[in-house]
Amino acid sequence: MRRFTASICCILLILPIVTHAQNGLEQLLKGEILYESLQGNHLDALLRSYAYRPSADRLSASSEAGATDLELALGLSSTVENNINTRSNDKRIQQSKNRDAFLLAWFYYNKRKPAQALKALDSIENKADSVSLSDIEYLRALIYIDIGRFKEAARLLYELPLIHRPRGYTQYNLALAQLQSGNEEQGRSTLASLGRMNTSDTDLLALKDMANIKLGYRYLQKGSLEQAKESFDLVRLDGPLSNQALLVSGWTLFSMNQVERAIVAWSLLHKQEAINETVIEAKMALPYAYSKLGAHGKAANLYAHAVELFESEIKRMNATSEAIRKGDLVQAIVNNHRAQGDDWFLRLSRRSEQAELYLPLLLANDEFRQQADRLSQLAQLKNRVEQGLVRVAASSEFARLKRKHYDTALPAAEKKLSAINRDMKNVMPPVTQQTDTPNRRVNMIPELVQLQQTYDSYLGIRKATAEYNRQLPEYSRELDELSRKLKSLDQKMSQAIASTGKQVEAIAQATLDRIHQQMKSYHHNALFALAESYDFATGKRQ
Repeated sequence: MRRFTASICCILLILPIVTHAQNGLEQLLKGEILYESLQGNHLDALLRSYAYRPSADRLSASSEAGATDLELALGLSSTVENNINTRSNDKRIQQSKNRDAFLLAWFYYNKRKPAQALKALDSIENKADSVSLSDIEYLRALIYIDIGRFKEAARLLYELPLIHRPRGYTQYNLALAQLQSGNEEQGRSTLASLGRMNTSDTDLLALKDMANIKLGYRYLQKGSLEQAKESFDLVRLDGPLSNQALLVSGWTLFSMNQVERAIVAWSLLHKQEAINETVIEAKMALPYAYSKLGAHGKAANLYAHAVELFESEIKRMNATSEAIRKGDLVQAIVNNHRAQGDDWFLRLSRRSEQAELYLPLLLANDEFRQQADRLSQLAQLKNRVEQGLVRVAASSEFARLKRKHYDTALPAAEKKLSAINRDMKNVMPPVTQQTDTPNRRVNMIPELVQLQQTYDSYLGIRKATAEYNRQLPEYSRELDELSRKLKSLDQKMSQAIASTGKQVEAIAQATLDRIHQQMKSYHHNALFALAESYDFATGKRQ
């Protein structure tokens, strides 16, 4: 993938790009880079960034031009590594190198490659003026959590100056490190503090919900049901984690023999049409709660509803599996190449014809999301290569038509030059008569000027034709070479898309198979529970 993307960048640079931005044009190019980057068009932004910083200067000023950020957005981590390793010890370049190493460490951390992230972080040398020490230590702590060095992570997070701590996130990660290192009491205390934070920030509100759910689970493991319930009650009903909170809160209340209150929580989930693991479990939990209250008729009706739902979903999953085997899922992602940026899946999932692909459910799988993202990016890049081929073909056709025009115009121009030359001689009187007829000489001036202008015009055609014919072989050779490289790259991109598509299909199929088996198990249990509830409701069983 990185090799393909790097090749694309090198080849597409040959295509027309503004390379002489100065003064006002330079500011305009900077604006284009920012615009394309914010739109998620990282390749376009990177090409413009390369145009803004010539290759000889790019190593020393890549951070200023934003090239490193864009290269990492395209997954070109090897390019960034090479740039870092080839820099000298110049102070200004060193600061750029440190910043790029920090960005590379974040890239590897987000790609779940903690060892490589830590190596990149350790490559930061001397005093990193371009990156704050607090940011470096915060990232180091996150990496330590990933590799199991929880005590060191907790120490780093605890020692971060409050003014430099990423608000909320440091507390949450500190709590995780404390809990994993065996400091249960301090970990719960940190989660409780975060869970009661007063904020209106959307991201921090979601973080509060995560903290309260995490804290609730820790109390459940300890057997502190009342404290667990209090934590789950703090989770917002309009937040992204409300379903999980409602489900586990219901089980907590059920364990406390507060079945009626558990029914209230599960009823909210039962009404939802979205199919996910929490809703599915609620479809079974709610009738089970009614059966415990002796409302067997209500339980039977709810179990019957669950049976119908599970049967419908099993059929739908079978159809989805068949569609995936036929390549519909991969084709939908590839055809969606115009949806630039990280939100391609949102645009795809909104299309009604993709309703059977279970895309939201599949995207909950991190491995599927990563491969699907890669497939989408490959499709976008292949589209760019195809556009390049069209432009090269158009340039070749234009060159052919231009030569045809010159070949047609040149003989006519040669004849016209000869005719104009004769006309000019005819207009001019013999030398012996010129001294005797000054008035005639004055009258000849406009006609001579017009003839001279026409002569110069046709002479220009002859010169342009000669110059074009001189340059045409080299120009045609360059176009043919570019076309050959783009075709080769297009073939490699097709192979990469096919390979990645198979991985996407395999992951999607495995995910659906797991949920399909779970659904069949629920269906079997629902049938058995339905029969039992019906017997109780009709008095066949006491």
